[in-house]
Amino acid sequence: MIEYGLLILKRIRIEMNLIYVTSDTPGAGKTVTAMALALNLQQRGLKVAYFKPLGADPDSDSDVNFAKAMGVGVVEPLSLGAGAVGEATPGAVVEQARDALAEAGEWDAIVVEGISLSTGDDNSTEISQGLARGLEAKVVAILDYRAGSYNDDLSRISEAFGESLVGVFVNRAIRHRTHEVREMLKAGGGVDVKVLGVIPEDRLMVSVSLNQVAEALEGSWVWGEEQGANLVERYLIGGNLMDSGDSYFNQVDSKAVIVRGDRPDIQLSALTGPVVGMINTGGHKPVEYLLHEVEQLDVPLMVTPHRTAEAVEALAGALEGAHPYHREKVSRFLELLRTHCGIDEMLRAD
Repeated sequence: MIEYGLLILKRIRIEMNLIYVTSDTPGAGKTVTAMALALNLQQRGLKVAYFKPLGADPDSDSDVNFAKAMGVGVVEPLSLGAGAVGEATPGAVVEQARDALAEAGEWDAIVVEGISLSTGDDNSTEISQGLARGLEAKVVAILDYRAGSYNDDLSRISEAFGESLVGVFVNRAIRHRTHEVREMLKAGGGVDVKVLGVIPEDRLMVSVSLNQVAEALEGSWVWGEEQGANLVERYLIGGNLMDSGDSYFNQVDSKAVIVRGDRPDIQLSALTGPVVGMINTGGHKPVEYLLHEVEQLDVPLMVTPHRTAEAVEALAGALEGAHPYHREKVSRFLELLRTHCGIDEMLRAD
């Protein structure tokens, strides 16, 4: 047991419901999980805040700013800053976190985005453990998917959080291996940890917006720039088609179509099915009857100076920039939590 946590409890009593979200490694999905849990609580009519104890400056921390954009209340990050993971003593971090919450106002619940257990700093596990216990929070832990056993991770999480642990789930598992992962977690190497579920990979969660596509392709908007925040899950290339345009372009939804700018016949064919956006390559100005169609159908259209093959290659850079800061992604992840992890049990107040 961490003694400094017990000492602080004697000074300040935190009455609100706290949910602490942690993970085995950075980038496993803490932010989108925290936002999804906050959204779920809001939908129940609760007054909810988000707290990222060791964040960047409030004006520049992307997670904090996203919480504000989502309409979630925010408890400002500590003055210690993110560097405290490697520099400050765990006791100092916990004390400042408790002080911040004591001055945070009245909330029904606060979702705390905690510290990953492995950040590259020796004391990250101790700080994360101290925060969860010192704040008397319920803990939800995320394991990022990988091949191999999770026994060591389950043991470390169980030892760190004990009875405060609501459960563990694996995020972004390859779809055809989700059953295998569940069985592996059930075995658990003799560790008594509640396994909440396994969340499979999801296209929307790794998608990027049309604005990100435009930036990566140096695209110029012709129509529909106000729809730039729309997410693109799939891409189709409109080349020399062997199948009919209708069958080819209607094979998937939520797609953007990349088409040679000097092929209006293919461009018009692409508009026969649902299209999130159209990207014309080669810097060609769209012909008038294409402009008429995209305006009538309200399909976003951009022109990139890159040739088609170059545009496809440049898209890889955009896809690497996928991030969780999108309301639609939070809603989808909440749906995944409900379907695969039993979110109600996660947030049970007793």
